[in-house]
Amino acid sequence: MQASRKSPELWSLEDLDIEISQIQNAMTLTELYIPVSDKNCEIIEGESDEDSGRLLALRLREEKII
Repeated sequence: MQASRKSPELWSLEDLDIEISQIQNAMTLTELYIPVSDKNCEIIEGESDEDSGRLLALRLREEKII
């Protein structure tokens, strides 16, 4: 695959004619916090792959995800 062998082109601020002062204050930190981790894992087991997929689809529909 040719894309995997090609190195990406890197541009510096100088290449883009941008000074560091133009981008330093482009972002303002408004809040810093540690996100709450709500791990709730459910294992869906079926007799076959098709059965597991069907049960997964039903569960996702119950949760109004699909």
